Amino acid sequence: MQAAAAIGDDGPVDEALLRYLSGRRRYFGTDAKVREAAHTVPFYWQGRAAQRKLILQWIEDSYGSKEHIDPATLTIEHVLPQTLSDLVRQEFGATLPDPADPDAEHERLVHTLGNLTLTGYNSELSNRPFSRKREMLKTSGVRMNQEIAAHDRWGLEEIEARGARIAERIIELWPGPDESASTGNGEESDLRRTVKAIVATIPAGRWTSYGEVAVVAGSHPVPVGTVLTHVPMLNAWRVLLANGTVAPQFTWPDSDRTDDPRDLLEAEGVKFYTSGRAVTEQFVTAEELAELVGLDVDLGHRGDLPAKQQEFWSRVVEWGGQHSQHISAWRPPGPRYWLALPLLAPGVGVELDIYTVEARVSAELYLHDDKALFGRLLSLREKIESELGMELEWREQPGRKASRIIAFYPGDFRDETAAPHLIEWLVTTADNMTRVFRAHL
Repeated sequence: MQAAAAIGDDGPVDEALLRYLSGRRRYFGTDAKVREAAHTVPFYWQGRAAQRKLILQWIEDSYGSKEHIDPATLTIEHVLPQTLSDLVRQEFGATLPDPADPDAEHERLVHTLGNLTLTGYNSELSNRPFSRKREMLKTSGVRMNQEIAAHDRWGLEEIEARGARIAERIIELWPGPDESASTGNGEESDLRRTVKAIVATIPAGRWTSYGEVAVVAGSHPVPVGTVLTHVPMLNAWRVLLANGTVAPQFTWPDSDRTDDPRDLLEAEGVKFYTSGRAVTEQFVTAEELAELVGLDVDLGHRGDLPAKQQEFWSRVVEWGGQHSQHISAWRPPGPRYWLALPLLAPGVGVELDIYTVEARVSAELYLHDDKALFGRLLSLREKIESELGMELEWREQPGRKASRIIAFYPGDFRDETAAPHLIEWLVTTADNMTRVFRAHL
């Protein structure tokens, strides 16, 4: 409505509208921003599902294929799968230069535009490695898929190159702003501005997670975490990891400030379990954040995740009650990312976690505030790992009160074929950790 009043009858309407949209504070992405976003923005989590699919459909239409495909039969497919199975990890890792971390690169690339396409057989492709997907993509009527299938492998170079090609196609299809009419004054990006607005509404004595902020911002936890780490903003200390702990990468915008954000949270009224995790009763959900900031948010992609979490933990508790030998009791499960077990000593306990972004689970010994004990256990590392029969990640976390000793296992807890193996691994590992670490406390 503002544009209609502003452009008047001065010259061709399309040119006048372009000038209006190119002006100050119109947030019209430049060609350079499109090129950058193709490599960095998790497109799969942007906007509403129907919008994402429509944009990919428009890009496919631009190839001018003569074969008609009913859009209703198509769904968005990740060429590099969302879940890193052993075979997928092996194939993907072979495309990376040393010493790149396959898990980190997978998380960075998997939801970007260069890795997404449209198919009519998403369930058949699912988490298959590219060597198997390629044959199905070759026979697809979708031109994008035939282009993808022309590659012998699908890794970092292929995804980034395809992202760059799609960015150029977008720039060609949809002209960007008249950059001579824009301010060029380095105004904040939409994501920064949105995250600032959301985080500013978190009440004192409450906390939320990067994932909840990302849902409301229409983004993904990774870029949201980057913004919170590098951009000064009010209440940033009230955004924690999904498990209720302060992120290791958290930094104060004031470089002279060294106080523990947990101390500030406690002063504001946030309570913590003895495990060091903020209590769930003070958690601010995406729904609450959206209401506080006054945004109309599509929460559809969250699906029934909390219910799935609780159902999975219920199965862990049931299996653990039947098979564990050293865990004294199993607590009632909740709709959250973690399950805490009875403490082995004050401030020391075994906890279990499930991850949705990384598609893995973990069992860990959590030490709330005892660096001396961590150091003593670390001196026994070889003996402890030998008794457990596995290698562990030893995270002292300098500058933080808590320390963690962790074992990871790959797999998506929502995948029914993987769930039984994950349940058995979690219970067995937690039981062994309880046995071994209790003897060294």
